[in-house]
Amino acid sequence: MNTAHFMKPTPRVLTKTRNGQGGFTLIEAMIAVMILIIGILSLYTMQVGAIHANARADSVSHMSSWATDRIEEILANQHDYDELVENDGEDDGAGHDINENGIDDVDEGHGRPWREFGLNDPKMRADGEEPPYQSLGFNCDAYEGPMFFQADYCEEAPESRGLIFWNIAEDTPTKGVKTIRVKVVTKDFGAPFTTSTTYFKTKR
Repeated sequence: MNTAHFMKPTPRVLTKTRNGQGGFTLIEAMIAVMILIIGILSLYTMQVGAIHANARADSVSHMSSWATDRIEEILANQHDYDELVENDGEDDGAGHDINENGIDDVDEGHGRPWREFGLNDPKMRADGEEPPYQSLGFNCDAYEGPMFFQADYCEEAPESRGLIFWNIAEDTPTKGVKTIRVKVVTKDFGAPFTTSTTYFKTKR
């Protein structure tokens, strides 16, 4: 008796493979990892930059506050107060304007503003440029000697945050008036940050 027609056929499982759906290749995975790494490094760089910027702003803020208080204290004194008198022995101010044209004789010789009656000191004698604050450090003694046009006064900021220089030009811009310029050099992560402010003091 033939029973073949009574047997159920065995079901066939069909596997259908479509092109392009075989998963990630090794190269694709590597590219994805590289993109992720670049993103993380970018975020890290931004974070470090933000930290440095905040620290710089904090340093400048502290220095500015301290310098302002110190200068207001000095300016509140009399015209001939010790710290409002030239102190570098170079007779800046009117003594550097023989032809009385309002320009420092030293600056006329160089064709550009350089010392401005000593108000921009300290300066390097060799070329009139700013001293290399970063390498010399933030100690007033480092800015004395024959290499420099020396500032009239120098004071170190608390916690070694920087330096404050101030210079006096007598009878400038006119007789009986002192011009006082304050230069604040702030310790920074890179190049020192320098700001200056000019004041005028008249005889009472």
